[in-house]
Amino acid sequence: MAMQDIGVSMVGKIAEKFIDPIMHQFQYLFCYRNNVETLKNGIKKLELTKTEVQRLVDAARNNGEEIKPIVTDWLRQADGLEKEADTIFEGMENVKVNCFKIVRLPNLKSRYLIGRHAAKRGNDAEKHLRERQFDEVGYLPPLGKMPFSESTPSFEESLITRMSMKREVIEALKQDKRSLLAICGMAGVGKTFLLEQIADQVKSEKLFDGIAFASISQNPDMRNVQNQLAEQLRMTLLSEHSGRARTEQIYTRLTNSDKRNLVMLDDIWEEVDLRSLGIPIRSGECKSLKVVLTSRFSHVCRNMEAEIFEVNALPKEEAWHLFKEVAGISDDSALSDVAKQVAEECKGLPLAIVVVARAFRTNYTTPESWKLALGQLKKYTMRDLERVQDLVFSRIEWSYDRLKSVEAKSLLLFCSLFPEDYSIPVECLVRYGKGLKMFQDRETLGDMRYRVDQSISDLKSCYLLLTDGGKEDHVKLHDVVRDVCLKIASEGEHVFLVRNVGGKEGRPQPDSFGRYTAVSLTWKGNSNGPFPLGEECPKLRLLRLVFQSSKMINLSPDSFAGMEDLRVMEFNKLQIEFSPSDPGQMLMSLRTLCLDYCELGIGTSSMIGYMTQLEILSFFGSKLRDNQFPTEIAQLSNLKVLDLRVESSRHPLSLGILSSLKKLEELYMGFHRPLRLGRNAEEERGCIKEITSLACLECLQINLRGIDDLLLLLREFPVERLSRFNISCKQTRTKNGGDYQFRRNFKLYLRDEKDSELALCPAVTSIIRRTENLILDLGFLFRSGNFVNDLDESGFVNLKRLRLKSGSWECLIDSTTNLAPRHVFENLVFMELTSGKLEEICYGNLPPRCFSQLQEMKLQRINFIEYLWKGPIEPPSLCNLRGIEVSNCQRIITLFSQSVLKCLVKLQKIVVYSCENLESIVMREENMKDQVLELPQLKVVTLKCTGLEGFGCEGDRYSRAFLNQVSLPRLEMLDLTSPGYRPEQFVGGEMFRGSLENLRSLVLSSCSFIRCIAKADGVALLENLQSFSMGDCPSMELLFDLEGLKVPIPSKKELEILPNLKSLEFRGLTRLTHIWRNYPKGIRVFQNLRILQVEGCSLPCLFYPPCVADMLISLEELKVGLCPAMYAVIAGENEETSQEDHDGGEKREISLGRTNKEFLFPKLSSLSFVNLQNLQSFNGGHHEGCDFKFPSLTQLEIMRCPELKNLCPGKLDAPLLKKVKVEENDANIPLDLKVDIS
Repeated sequence: MAMQDIGVSMVGKIAEKFIDPIMHQFQYLFCYRNNVETLKNGIKKLELTKTEVQRLVDAARNNGEEIKPIVTDWLRQADGLEKEADTIFEGMENVKVNCFKIVRLPNLKSRYLIGRHAAKRGNDAEKHLRERQFDEVGYLPPLGKMPFSESTPSFEESLITRMSMKREVIEALKQDKRSLLAICGMAGVGKTFLLEQIADQVKSEKLFDGIAFASISQNPDMRNVQNQLAEQLRMTLLSEHSGRARTEQIYTRLTNSDKRNLVMLDDIWEEVDLRSLGIPIRSGECKSLKVVLTSRFSHVCRNMEAEIFEVNALPKEEAWHLFKEVAGISDDSALSDVAKQVAEECKGLPLAIVVVARAFRTNYTTPESWKLALGQLKKYTMRDLERVQDLVFSRIEWSYDRLKSVEAKSLLLFCSLFPEDYSIPVECLVRYGKGLKMFQDRETLGDMRYRVDQSISDLKSCYLLLTDGGKEDHVKLHDVVRDVCLKIASEGEHVFLVRNVGGKEGRPQPDSFGRYTAVSLTWKGNSNGPFPLGEECPKLRLLRLVFQSSKMINLSPDSFAGMEDLRVMEFNKLQIEFSPSDPGQMLMSLRTLCLDYCELGIGTSSMIGYMTQLEILSFFGSKLRDNQFPTEIAQLSNLKVLDLRVESSRHPLSLGILSSLKKLEELYMGFHRPLRLGRNAEEERGCIKEITSLACLECLQINLRGIDDLLLLLREFPVERLSRFNISCKQTRTKNGGDYQFRRNFKLYLRDEKDSELALCPAVTSIIRRTENLILDLGFLFRSGNFVNDLDESGFVNLKRLRLKSGSWECLIDSTTNLAPRHVFENLVFMELTSGKLEEICYGNLPPRCFSQLQEMKLQRINFIEYLWKGPIEPPSLCNLRGIEVSNCQRIITLFSQSVLKCLVKLQKIVVYSCENLESIVMREENMKDQVLELPQLKVVTLKCTGLEGFGCEGDRYSRAFLNQVSLPRLEMLDLTSPGYRPEQFVGGEMFRGSLENLRSLVLSSCSFIRCIAKADGVALLENLQSFSMGDCPSMELLFDLEGLKVPIPSKKELEILPNLKSLEFRGLTRLTHIWRNYPKGIRVFQNLRILQVEGCSLPCLFYPPCVADMLISLEELKVGLCPAMYAVIAGENEETSQEDHDGGEKREISLGRTNKEFLFPKLSSLSFVNLQNLQSFNGGHHEGCDFKFPSLTQLEIMRCPELKNLCPGKLDAPLLKKVKVEENDANIPLDLKVDIS
C-alpha cells in the first residue's frame, strides 16, 4: 500500500508539473470563444465603471479640485485594457484561413493566440475592477496658484517708484532684523496693489512656503480674519471652538512649523493685537514668520512697532504710463495730448487714475469728447466724476471724520484755502489759528505752535497732510484731499470760497460773499480798481487776497463795511493806497493782519492805529512807502507777534516803539538786509537794548551789522529764554537769506582777524550750543585746533545743520585724548565744509553714535584732508548717510576705507568733481581684500576729473578694471569723466550676477586708458542698461568681447544681450575697430535700440556680423560721421573679419551667415551720413540679390561721402522718403535715390 501511495503521489506530481500546463495551453485553443466572450463581459463592466469614475473626475475638476494620482492612473490603465481588447476582438476575423481559395479551414495559431490573450486580459479587467476602491477622486489644491495682482511685466516696469519700493520691502523680508513691516500711505495711493505685487514676487522666488492674505478694514470681524488666514494656511478651524482655542490652533501652526510663512494684513485702521489672532510677532518668538501690514495711518503701525515704508503719489511720467495702460491708448494716439492733461488732473493718485481712465475709455471715443470731459474735470474738480467720490472721496472723508481733535479738522480745512500744490508754511497756519482762536486754551504763541505741530503730526500720520520734501516746516495738501476739504467746507459750519479770479474768469459777483466764513481769492488780472468785495460779509472771519502780479487797490472807508466778525486778513503782492478817512476803523476786531510782499503807501501808520485788538502784525517782504515809520504800532498793546522783515523802508525804526509792546512774544526784524535801527549808532544801540527789555520775548529774528551789536544783545538778553531764534551777524552789506520759518539759527560772518577771535567768547559759544542750524564764516586768518572742544564741549547735541566756511582747523573731533563728548554730532543731519583747511574730520576712532543721523555731506575746496573716514566705525554711525559730494579737494586720496561700508547701508549718491589725487572711492584693507565692496542703496555716481584707478583699489589685482568685486545692485546712473591712468576695462571679470542689475544710464568721457567695456559674462551685467554714451576715449579698441560668453546650447530662445538698451552714442573713439568681438551663435543684441550715433571712430563697418542688422527692429535714428575707415554700415555676407585672440596672439576667422534675402528696418525714420570718405554702400558686398526696406524713413542726410555711388546694391524700398539733405554743390549723390535733393 505504501508503495502504491508513493506511486500515485509521483504520478500526480508529474501530471501537475507536465500534463496540466499542456492541457492549459490546449484550453486556449479549444475554448477561445468562451475566453473572448468572458473578456467582452469584463470590458463592458469596466467601461461602465470608467464612465462613472470619469463623471466624478469631471465634477471634481469643475469644482476646482485636483485629481488624485491613483485615479488618473486607474483611468489610464482602463484605457489601455480597452485598446488591447479591441485588438483581440478584431483578431477574431483571422481564426479561419482559405485553402486553395476553395474552402476556409480553422487557423489553429490564431485561435490559440486569441484564446490566450483573451484569458489574460479578462483576468486583468476583473482585477482592475476590484482595484477601484477610492471613495473620492479629487482634492482641493493648496491656495496660492492664482496671482494676487493682475499687472503685466511691461506695466510693472513703467512704475519705477513702485517697483523700487517693492524691492525694498522684499529685501527687508529677507533680513532677520524685523518681523513686522508696514506699507503706509494716503487713501487711493496703491498700498493694496503694492502688497499684492510683493505677494506675487515672493511666491515666484519661493521665499516663503506659505502665504496668507487677509483684509482687516475699518470694522474687522476677527473670527472671519482667522478663517481667511486658516484657509490659506490649509487649516480647519471649528466654528464651535472658543476664540482662545482658535487662536491657540493658529499660533501652534505658525510656531511649530519648520516652514517659512508670510502673513499679509491689508487695510489696518486701528491697532490690532496680532497675538489675539494667533500671530506670534514678539522678537525671537517665531523667526520663520514675517507679517506685512498696509494702513493709511502710520502712527497706528508705528505704535505696533512696525518698520514703516511710505508710499507717495506717482511721479508725472509714471502716472501717465498707468493712465494710458488702463485707458488703452498709446503715445502716438490721436488722444495722447488731451489724455496727458486728463492724467495730470488725477494728481498721481493711482486709484483716481484707474477710475478716471476707465470712465474716459468707456464713455468717450473722440478727441473732441475727451476735451469736453477734460473741461468738466477742470471746472468741477474730480469729485463730480462717477465712482471717484465712492472710491476715493468717501475714504478720505471717513479719515477726516475719524479725527479726534476739532482743531486738527479746522487746521486741515484751512489748508484748502491755499492753491493747488502750494507749499504751505506752518507759520501761516499758526498765525491764522491764533487770530481765529482755534486753540482757545493756549495763551502763548509757543503753546499755540506746539499744538499746531501736534495737529500736523496727527494729520500726517493719517496722510491727510504731506511733508514738503524740499522745505522744512512746510506741508502740502494733495489735490484730491483738497477737493474733499472744500466739499466738507461747503456743507458745514465752515463755508469757504476759494477761487482764481481775474483774467478770463472775471471778478466775483457782488452777491456771492454774504454766506462765507472764509474767502481766499487769487487774482490773475493786472488791472487796477477798487477793493474786490464791496458788500457786507457778516459771517466772514478770514480774508485772503493774493495777486500773482503786483496790483494797485484803493481802500475806501467802506471797504470793510459789514465785516465786523473779521479776525484774520492777509494781503499779498498789493500796492495799497489808504483813504484819508481810514478804513481801519472798520477792522477794530481784527487779530491777525498780514500785509506781505506789498507796497504800503501813505496812511499805513494811521490805519494800523485803530486795530487795538491786533495780536499779529506782519510786513514780511513789503516796502514801506509811508512818510514815516508806522509809529502807531506802539499803541497796539495786545500785540504778540511783530514781523518787520521788510524789503525796504524809507525811515528807520524809531526808539520807543518796541519798549511799548509789553506782551510781545515774537519779533522779526530785517529781510535780505538788516532793518535800520534808529537814525545813528546811539539810537541803534538803544533799539537793541529795547529788545533786551522785552520780558515776554520767546522768539527773535534779527540781522546785525557787526560783532559789537551781537555781543550787546547776547550779554544783556538771556538767550536761553528764546525757544526760537534766527540771529545773523554780517559785517558786509551783501544780502542774507530771508528765512520765513526757522527753529534755532545762528549765522556769523566775520572778516576782521580781531573780530574772529571773539567767536570763541562765552557769549557767542553759549548761543552756538543751543543752535540747530549753524553757519560760521570766520575768515581765512582764523586758526583753531579742535572744532568741537573750542566751540561746544558738550558735542553740539542740538545741532542739525552745519555750514563751516573758511578758517583753519586741525580736526572737527579729537577722540585720542578722551576729550571727545559722548554724544558729539549725534543729531547732525547736514554738514557742509567750504573753502578752509582741515586735516581730518576725526582724530582717532569715531565716537559711538557720532553722525548717526547725518544724511548729506558736502566738501568744497577743503585743503589737506586725505580721506573722509577710515578705521573701525560701528553702526549706527553714518547709517543714515544718503549723499556725499566732494569737489576741488586736491589732497583727498580716498573717501572711506572698506570697513566703513557696513555703516553706509543707506548711501544713495556719490558726487566727486576736480579731485585730481583721488585714487579710489573705497580703500581696500589688507585683511578684507577678497570681500565684495557692497553699497546696497547707491543709486547715482558722478565722478569727474579725478585720479581714479578703480572704484575700490590700492595697487592690487583689481585695479585693471574700474568695477571689480563690487556690488551696486541699486545703481541707476553712473557718469565717469577723466579718471586716472590705470583702469583698462570698465566691468571686470569678478563681478557677481545682479551687482549692476538696475544700471540704466552710463556715461564715459575722456577715459584715456579704458580699452574695453566688458568681456564674456560681464556683458550680461548690463542687461537693464537703457542709455550708453562714450566720448573721447582714445584707447577704446572694442566695446564688448564675447569670448567665453556662456550661451545655452541647445536653446529654444536666443540669449539676449543689452535687451533694454535704447540709446547708444560714441564719439572720439579713434582706435575703436569693433563693437563686438568673438560674436557667437545663439545670441541677440540691440533688439530695443532706438537711437545710434557714431562719430570719430575707426570702425570699418558698423554691424558685424550682418545678422546684427536683422535685430534692429526698434531703431529709429542712425547718425554716422567722421569715420574715415568705414566702407559699409553692414558687413559683407561672405566677408570674414580677422580678429586678434588676445590670449594666444593668433588670428582666427569667424563668419556668421544669414539666409534671409532682405534687410528690413521697420522703424528707422532718420538716417545721416556725414564726412565718410570711404563709405561705398549701406552694406558690404555680395548683397546684390537682397531687398533693403525702410518703410518709415522720412529724413536722409548725405554729406561729404565721395565714394557712395549707390546707397544699396540691391533693391531699395523707402516709400516715405521724398527729399535728401545734401551739402550745397555736392554732386556725389547715390544713383539709386529717386528723390528730390535739398
